[in-house]
Amino acid sequence: ARQIERNGELAVCDIDVCDEQGRAVAEVRRFCVERVNHQQASGDINDYLYQFHWEPRRLRGTRVERTCQFPSSDELVRSAERQLPAAWKDHALDQFHQQILPTMERVILDAIQNAWLDLGWSFRPGERFTTEEFIDHHSIAAEHRDLARSQLHWLAVDGALQADDEGWRVERTLERADLEGRLNELANGSPRFAPDVALVGATAPELAGVLSGRTVPLALFFPGGSNELLERYYTQGFDFPAYRDLIASTISEAIKSLPPRRFIRVLEIGGGTGSLTRAVLESLPADRTEYLFTDIGPGFVASAKERFAEFPFVEFRTLDIESDPAKQGVPGNSYDLVVATNVLHATEDIRQSLAHVRSSLAPGGMFLCLEVVNRTPLTDNVFGLLRGWWRFADHELRPESPLLDRGQWESALSQSGFDEVRSFS
Repeated sequence: ARQIERNGELAVCDIDVCDEQGRAVAEVRRFCVERVNHQQASGDINDYLYQFHWEPRRLRGTRVERTCQFPSSDELVRSAERQLPAAWKDHALDQFHQQILPTMERVILDAIQNAWLDLGWSFRPGERFTTEEFIDHHSIAAEHRDLARSQLHWLAVDGALQADDEGWRVERTLERADLEGRLNELANGSPRFAPDVALVGATAPELAGVLSGRTVPLALFFPGGSNELLERYYTQGFDFPAYRDLIASTISEAIKSLPPRRFIRVLEIGGGTGSLTRAVLESLPADRTEYLFTDIGPGFVASAKERFAEFPFVEFRTLDIESDPAKQGVPGNSYDLVVATNVLHATEDIRQSLAHVRSSLAPGGMFLCLEVVNRTPLTDNVFGLLRGWWRFADHELRPESPLLDRGQWESALSQSGFDEVRSFS
């Protein structure tokens, strides 16, 4: 060993390692050590509440020379599909999709009618109007005109309007509904799905205020600055718990073939409230994982840093996947697994975002994502209250809604250079 630098308590050395015959077998350059002073207890009680110990840490960039040798996409999808019936049963998804979801969508459709009555709807059956005339007549705030257009679509689906070459024709008179009564009945009869009912209850009665610009949508989703409403929804609502478990089990299946001593580098995009994060972290080998949690919002990143402090192999960073990750401190071609849940549809250009995702993957890496694929009154009139829902600009791919169906997602992924694209639902 040769000391090449000394600065106070820190020393830097070059080390040559030889076998018994004196032949060089390894070189260690710029090995850095720093003196740690173990101070004796001074009598202060705080001095007795900590201890020094060494923790082994892998040198970044080592033990990743080979690919992770993941199973094929077909194998992983087959494994997930075998677990799907049990997941639906465990989370009562048949009841949710056959009873709860249709009832909530009926509540949303009634809420749309109430909102337009509150805003001065005066059209009678047989009358006609264009979309722009309708929006101008009701003084819709500029940032919510896309929401208003979508509501005309849903009124037509519900039979209140009929689209024609001149715009819209009124088919029936709108009637005011008892939203509060419907929501109370739904909440009392379906306590298992309380997070879904709570989110609809927080937003549906406020549609008129949002459309007119009097109500700030973010205040509905984060009442009093708390993210509890959304956190409960993403961790317990809709079919997210079932598919979160399926993603975690798919990752567990994928890493069974991880070569011995091989580390796995994971990037989570748009981690948000961390609803998926814990399940994924618990499915990974703690002694062989590097995990980077990212989100575009600094608040979400700060919250996640506190929530997942028990996992020492996790790092945290803000990341806007619409921009080049490498320019934001996230190195390209470096992650064996990239996961994202319900985030890519919220970007302006899905193909560009997918290109950025692909640029982050290491050779042999895998991208695993969860996305809502069905446009419903619920999606448009809950999350559609937020301007970000309508910010998509790739209208040749997404003319009216930010959501793609399964076939469109598979096509977009393939066109973006991903191989072995498979999906399940």
